[in-house]
Amino acid sequence: MIGTLRASWRTGAALVVGMSLAAGAHAAPIVVDYNAAAPGVFLVAPYVEDGVTMSVVTGHYDIIAAGPGANFANIDAALFGPSQVSFSMGGSSFTLASILFPTGGQSGILSASDGSVVAIPATGGTQNFNLPGITSFTLAHVTPFLSFDDVTLDVASSPEPSSLLLLGAGLAAFRLSRARRRHV
Repeated sequence: MIGTLRASWRTGAALVVGMSLAAGAHAAPIVVDYNAAAPGVFLVAPYVEDGVTMSVVTGHYDIIAAGPGANFANIDAALFGPSQVSFSMGGSSFTLASILFPTGGQSGILSASDGSVVAIPATGGTQNFNLPGITSFTLAHVTPFLSFDDVTLDVASSPEPSSLLLLGAGLAAFRLSRARRRHV
């Protein structure tokens, strides 16, 4: 009976450690807000903010100053024809949570790496997408231009090294206790 209780306690302790590590791997939001970017038009170079890269697929993008420290991005068909931009994090997967479309009267198409295609209505405001496990997405305008800001991605954070060390120590102790129990 006592041996059974000890085994149950050890199993329970291993489960608690495992659950606490799983709870530690939460999603950390990243918001691309363009506020650190210098305003400019007809840009084609990749824009990188907080590990997120926005690259031109076709055409160009603009960074528009909406006030001190309040920029947003824009794609249009002005000079190079229709524009598309792609967002990625170097092949890492993420969840596209939302994008703010600061002005109404514009519409577009969002295409994700998982094959999802979402129409962006001309209503403006924040649109929630909740597209998990994607590695990239592309924005294209349907109307003559499409403005966007506050591109919010959720990225699963990895456990801290000390948590991994604690898990390893717990698993090693569990293995030793099972080996000792077999020899007794």
